[in-house]
Amino acid sequence: LSDHLGKITLLFFGYTYCPDVCPTTLAELKLVMSNLGEKADQVQVLFISVDPKRDTSESMQEYVERFDSSFLGLGGTEEELAPIWAEYGIFREIVEGK
Repeated sequence: LSDHLGKITLLFFGYTYCPDVCPTTLAELKLVMSNLGEKADQVQVLFISVDPKRDTSESMQEYVERFDSSFLGLGGTEEELAPIWAEYGIFREIVEGK
């Protein structure tokens, strides 16, 4: 976050295999950024993975760039991400299924 001091930072936690909420929210954030016009330079969207087994930093960035090239996608190992999830009170649950 220190890389974005002076900006409003919008954190969104999700995953690239999310079928509905994640793409819808990212599309809404793109619309927000578009409506901000020149003020969009003062805002940074960060999409942080809750699925490190499938999401890499590269796949996260590729995913968010489909919505807006200024968005940042962040991945990592479970060990790297767990303190961030804890700091923000993020609950995640892995549901086995097809």
